[in-house]
Amino acid sequence: MGGTREPGGVQVHTSDVAQAAAALGCQVTIASMSFDFFSSLVAGSAVTVEMAERLCIEEKLHRPRRTILRRYRAWSELMARHRGSDVVLVEGSLAQTPAGELPMVRRAGGRFYAIAHSAGMPRKESPLRRRIHGGLLRHGLHRLIAVSPQIRDTARDSFGLPEDRIAVCTNWISPAFNPPNPVLRAEARRRLGLEESVLVLGYVGRLSGDKLGETMLNAFAQALRTSAREIRLIIAGDGWKADEWREIARNLGIARRVHFAGWQNEPARIYHALDVFLLPSLAEGFPLGVMEAMACGVPGLVHPMGSTLALVEHGRTGFVADMNSPASLAEAIGAIAARGPGELAAMGQRAAAHIREHHSRERRLPAVLGALDIPLEGRALPPALLHRLQFRPWDSAV
Repeated sequence: MGGTREPGGVQVHTSDVAQAAAALGCQVTIASMSFDFFSSLVAGSAVTVEMAERLCIEEKLHRPRRTILRRYRAWSELMARHRGSDVVLVEGSLAQTPAGELPMVRRAGGRFYAIAHSAGMPRKESPLRRRIHGGLLRHGLHRLIAVSPQIRDTARDSFGLPEDRIAVCTNWISPAFNPPNPVLRAEARRRLGLEESVLVLGYVGRLSGDKLGETMLNAFAQALRTSAREIRLIIAGDGWKADEWREIARNLGIARRVHFAGWQNEPARIYHALDVFLLPSLAEGFPLGVMEAMACGVPGLVHPMGSTLALVEHGRTGFVADMNSPASLAEAIGAIAARGPGELAAMGQRAAAHIREHHSRERRLPAVLGALDIPLEGRALPPALLHRLQFRPWDSAV
């Protein structure tokens, strides 16, 4: 399991795939390279969890020379414990694992798969380095699973992976996410101190550098100055940018209109209070937060990119707006504020129907299992377990 120390959709989907594979008769171990996000996620299943913190990619990025030998030794020990096993390398970004370590990953001797949750754009390495990395992948990779067509295109065009070894399997959401009834919505708003007449925008996810927190807050401040309607912004989540975002809100004089709700083990309780979900990002794999919000009957406000345009139809299931500047995002927020609550509710209903039809677990998870050569072959899809992703603050010195 590759990834970072920040919890998110990568851990949720990895756990769901692992649980389903184990229920279908596979012996499954998750080797977590950061914190142990997984024990609580796979509780009640046959999946085992072990820690491989020495392979955390963030330490490699911060201390490249000091970690080379230690990482090679860690890969060797990990693969020796699982000799003969198939390896599924789950990466937050395509080709995140250093190219020189790929031969070590394959030492277990089984088939080698990779799952990429983002294209990693904008990429910083040279085209030559991408081709070298792609050549090492081609040498031993059985199949790459890309969660969006854009990741497939990057793997094919920039890394030279043959298309017949790439499977596009888009993300899905838990069946636990559904539109609230009036009582649940009223309770969700009451917990946050919100009246029904207030327009509530919200973001749920990691508070990290790849999210445009400063742009979102500046745009919200601009929209407040021009909108005749009362607006609030809910930010639920945690991460290394949390204190900075709070300071920006204070400096803009909007702290009373912005509620930082902290990490949510049950994010549906936030979605149920929202009118619109705002994703402040210019690059996404296939955004879980947007999908969960839509499944809860909340239209999304997103930047135009391949994955978001596959989810959100502007004016019908949500809104598409340029998020390269606060001004353009503020204009979009102002246009949303001018719409009536009935319009937004109707859009939310269409959004929920779109997710149920195209991105349900029953529709999407079997494709991932098939790409991992674990076909259902007439067997029922194992039921989903309740996922409670917990947040743990990390050592900021790493």
